[in-house]
Amino acid sequence: TSETLDLTASRATGRVVVDGAVVRLENVAGTAIDGRVKADGTLDFNPSPPRCDVSLDLAHLDVADTPKSWQLDETGLTGHLTGKVRLLARLDPKGVDLSGSTGDAVVEAGEIQGIKFKTLRLQMKAEGNDLRYDTGSVKASSSEAGRDFRAWLSSVLVALQGAAPPDKPAPAEPPKEKPPRPVVQLPKSISTHLELEDVDL
Repeated sequence: TSETLDLTASRATGRVVVDGAVVRLENVAGTAIDGRVKADGTLDFNPSPPRCDVSLDLAHLDVADTPKSWQLDETGLTGHLTGKVRLLARLDPKGVDLSGSTGDAVVEAGEIQGIKFKTLRLQMKAEGNDLRYDTGSVKASSSEAGRDFRAWLSSVLVALQGAAPPDKPAPAEPPKEKPPRPVVQLPKSISTHLELEDVDL
């Protein structure tokens, strides 16, 4: 169990070596969140606050069931995630500082806010206890995905432009009311680039 990650693995194997105030994880692996997690690294309780430097291999984790602390629920993302994380943490009693932590993963066969995709690449970095995700690319391949994308893109463009009804001319001055917000809203913790494959636009 890792309180830092809010993660519990079952059927764990590997070695945990305690050398004074230093704990080393060697090929520690187990099942979690419908997939597997493997960890190698150290927890050093000599400094104050204690430090954690652990490399994680994540395989086929169910994104929808990941802990709230991972903040992936804010993206409206589903699918199964495979990748690597370098977890750097300062275990302060006032709160865990994850600054410097990084990760790179691929999510397969999922949806992002209702838009189906084949693969989506996630890159993570952390500042304090705030995780930030960048989606390097999204690949969709079906006509259904194309229809979903067209509807989404159309609604976002209309919302961003704040278009007037077609039978009325655009106002000479900007309206005082706020334009409607996009139908699909990505949280501030995620940016995205869409790459489509064999989709009829």
